[in-house]
Amino acid sequence: MSYMLAPFAALLVKLSRDADATASKTLEVTNRLYWLTWALLVLTALLLGKEALEFYEKHYFGAEQSAQTKENEKIKPPGPRGPDR
Repeated sequence: MSYMLAPFAALLVKLSRDADATASKTLEVTNRLYWLTWALLVLTALLLGKEALEFYEKHYFGAEQSAQTKENEKIKPPGPRGPDR
Protein backbone atom coordinates (compact mmCIF):
# COMPACT_ATOMS: atom_id res chain seq x y z
CA MET A 1 0.00 0.00 0.00
CA SER A 2 2.84 2.41 0.72
CA TYR A 3 4.14 2.04 -2.84
CA MET A 4 0.93 3.76 -4.05
CA LEU A 5 1.03 6.59 -1.53
CA ALA A 6 4.00 8.54 -3.01
CA PRO A 7 2.70 8.72 -6.62
CA PHE A 8 -0.77 9.64 -5.37
CA ALA A 9 0.66 12.42 -3.19
CA ALA A 10 2.70 13.71 -6.14
CA LEU A 11 -0.44 13.73 -8.28
CA LEU A 12 -2.34 15.67 -5.63
CA VAL A 13 0.46 18.26 -5.41
CA LYS A 14 0.49 18.66 -9.22
CA LEU A 15 -3.30 19.00 -9.33
CA SER A 16 -3.21 21.53 -6.50
CA ARG A 17 -0.64 23.69 -8.34
CA ASP A 18 -2.62 23.47 -11.58
CA ALA A 19 -5.81 24.47 -9.78
CA ASP A 20 -4.02 27.42 -8.17
CA ALA A 21 -2.72 28.62 -11.55
CA THR A 22 -6.16 28.23 -13.11
CA ALA A 23 -7.82 30.08 -10.24
CA SER A 24 -5.31 32.91 -10.56
CA LYS A 25 -5.98 33.29 -14.30
CA THR A 26 -9.73 33.10 -13.71
CA LEU A 27 -9.53 35.81 -11.07
CA GLU A 28 -7.53 38.05 -13.43
CA VAL A 29 -10.02 37.58 -16.27
CA THR A 30 -12.95 38.18 -13.90
CA ASN A 31 -11.36 41.41 -12.66
CA ARG A 32 -10.82 42.61 -16.24
CA LEU A 33 -14.42 41.73 -17.13
CA TYR A 34 -15.64 43.65 -14.09
CA TRP A 35 -13.86 46.85 -15.16
CA LEU A 36 -14.88 46.47 -18.79
CA THR A 37 -18.49 46.14 -17.67
CA TRP A 38 -18.23 49.40 -15.72
CA ALA A 39 -16.57 51.12 -18.69
CA LEU A 40 -19.40 49.93 -20.95
CA LEU A 41 -21.98 51.15 -18.43
CA VAL A 42 -20.39 54.62 -18.29
CA LEU A 43 -20.15 54.79 -22.09
CA THR A 44 -23.79 53.77 -22.40
CA ALA A 45 -24.84 56.45 -19.90
CA LEU A 46 -22.88 59.11 -21.79
CA LEU A 47 -24.42 58.12 -25.12
CA LEU A 48 -27.90 58.00 -23.60
CA GLY A 49 -27.39 61.48 -22.15
CA LYS A 50 -26.22 62.77 -25.52
CA GLU A 51 -29.26 61.30 -27.27
CA ALA A 52 -31.59 62.72 -24.64
CA LEU A 53 -30.08 66.17 -25.10
CA GLU A 54 -30.42 65.96 -28.88
CA PHE A 55 -34.02 64.75 -28.52
CA TYR A 56 -34.82 67.64 -26.19
CA GLU A 57 -33.24 70.19 -28.50
CA LYS A 58 -35.03 68.78 -31.54
CA HIS A 59 -38.49 68.44 -30.03
CA TYR A 60 -38.71 71.25 -27.49
CA PHE A 61 -36.26 73.90 -28.61
CA GLY A 62 -37.21 73.23 -32.23
CA ALA A 63 -40.89 73.51 -31.34
CA GLU A 64 -40.28 76.96 -29.84
CA GLN A 65 -38.54 78.07 -33.01
CA SER A 66 -41.35 76.61 -35.10
CA ALA A 67 -43.96 78.50 -33.08
CA GLN A 68 -41.99 81.73 -33.47
CA THR A 69 -41.69 81.13 -37.23
CA LYS A 70 -45.47 80.68 -37.48
CA GLU A 71 -46.00 83.92 -35.55
CA ASN A 72 -43.61 85.72 -37.89
CA GLU A 73 -45.44 84.37 -40.94
CA LYS A 74 -48.72 85.83 -39.67
CA ILE A 75 -47.25 89.31 -39.86
CA LYS A 76 -48.02 90.75 -43.27
CA PRO A 77 -44.87 92.05 -44.93
CA PRO A 78 -45.05 95.51 -46.51
CA GLY A 79 -46.04 95.68 -50.17
CA PRO A 80 -43.82 96.92 -52.98
CA ARG A 81 -44.91 100.58 -52.39
CA GLY A 82 -44.24 100.59 -48.71
CA PRO A 83 -46.37 99.92 -45.67
CA ASP A 84 -50.15 100.17 -45.96
CA ARG A 85 -51.56 103.41 -44.61
